[in-house]
Amino acid sequence: MTAWAHHPADWREWYGSTARYATDQYAQLLATVDPRTISATRVLGRLRLTDTGTAHTEVAVRTDAGMVSVVLVPATGNSGGWQVQDLRPGAQAVD
Repeated sequence: MTAWAHHPADWREWYGSTARYATDQYAQLLATVDPRTISATRVLGRLRLTDTGTAHTEVAVRTDAGMVSVVLVPATGNSGGWQVQDLRPGAQAVD
């Protein structure tokens, strides 16, 4: 979320810092985003778990432009981490 909300002048810098956390499919979508259209510029506070299932987990993150839901899926490979599958400003995020 911090990388997504940060808007450097160089689009390649923004894309590189966000796409590394994304699934391949979501990274392709991020390649079409102009970060200047993203209202959020910083994260405020900690995330809150809003939904967990067998295939994904969803968290709500407060930003200076409102709540954002982040859909996370287990990372591919052996990293054991998570990857962003989708970001939804306002959707499902309870204030």
